[in-house]
Amino acid sequence: MAERLDPKTTALIVFDMQKGQINVDDPQRQKWLKDSNIVANCVALVQTARKASVPIFYVKNNRRPDGADQPDVITDQGMRQAAAAGRGGGGAPVAGAQEIIDDLKPAPGDFVVDKIRMGAFSSTMLDTLLRAKRVENVIICGVRTTVGVATTVRDGRDLGYNMVLASNATGGVPPEDHQWMLEKIFPMFGRVRTVEQIEQMMG
Repeated sequence: MAERLDPKTTALIVFDMQKGQINVDDPQRQKWLKDSNIVANCVALVQTARKASVPIFYVKNNRRPDGADQPDVITDQGMRQAAAAGRGGGGAPVAGAQEIIDDLKPAPGDFVVDKIRMGAFSSTMLDTLLRAKRVENVIICGVRTTVGVATTVRDGRDLGYNMVLASNATGGVPPEDHQWMLEKIFPMFGRVRTVEQIEQMMG
């Protein structure tokens, strides 16, 4: 019997597909994003969700520029970034960084959920909104695989959702890191499927 996703109990999360994450001033990350074809695959997944009347939730960063809504947590990466900023490094800011990229602009009936933490559930109303829609299955696409996407998949699983990761519509990290997550980590927390497989599951 073919694997199915009931559109009536399914939702799609489009995660961090913002100008500040996609139009990055980093040639290496730009290459990873281009090679993965992530934007086109996310667009295809959104179109599939719309045809199936699956609710779409755009989860995006909306943090204060002064950082006052962020915890003062010490990390190695944060220390490196601070040092680079002190030397004038870190790249130029992206205009309209918080905006969803033009290819994936939300439609009037979509949900836009602002977040100020790494994952989609912590500090947001997402769980409440999903439960109001009687959602059981959550598909996720977006960036970055090893950071916010991974956090969301883990948190969603702990909240009782059947998580489905769109393997070729996530990325923004080194390909070997992305593949390792697909093979070793995500199968413990949900299902890993391609956009094409998800289309068939909702077809």
